[in-house]
Amino acid sequence: MSKLIPSSLYGALVLFLFLPFIHVKCNQTILAESSGIKVIAGSKPSFKDNSMESYMSGQGDMMENMQKQNKPNPVLIVFSVMLVLGLIFSLLAKKDLHLGNTVFSGIALLSLLAFLGQIIYGNQEINKQMGMMQTGFMKLNISIKMAYGYWLSLISTLGLLAFSVIWLIKERKQKKLMVHYKQAPDNQSPDEYQQV
Repeated sequence: MSKLIPSSLYGALVLFLFLPFIHVKCNQTILAESSGIKVIAGSKPSFKDNSMESYMSGQGDMMENMQKQNKPNPVLIVFSVMLVLGLIFSLLAKKDLHLGNTVFSGIALLSLLAFLGQIIYGNQEINKQMGMMQTGFMKLNISIKMAYGYWLSLISTLGLLAFSVIWLIKERKQKKLMVHYKQAPDNQSPDEYQQV
């Protein structure tokens, strides 16, 4: 079980990269979305319809700011590399399994949090450049929001890290107990020695 759960979570996290990671929203309406794979590759977001894409293309400064983000994303590249390495390691490792999973999932979690920071900063830049766009009686607020693929990845990575740390602590305690047991008198069982 200690080997099956991490490898399953790594596999699920790789699949989550194909889900929407970010939404481009106007007020509460989703204009476009990008999967994790698209963000990693720096591809353009998929617009819900062509008229929205044409409209957004006409918003010069804002589109220029958003296009700066349309390049390979380093922190999500690190995240995806950690997933692949973690998956391979969890399937093949014969020792230090939980230590390796703790390292891989820890770096992956930091990468996801760094990506969230990038999006928050990007929204601040868009607001600085564009402010609130006034069209008639309606104010339009363009923003980038995290989508469900991102949140599933964040929760799963956090769960993977917690699982790995718990098993690592458990493994270290067992090793420590075995070392003490080897030093105990021959007539004591491990349970008796633990009670002492």
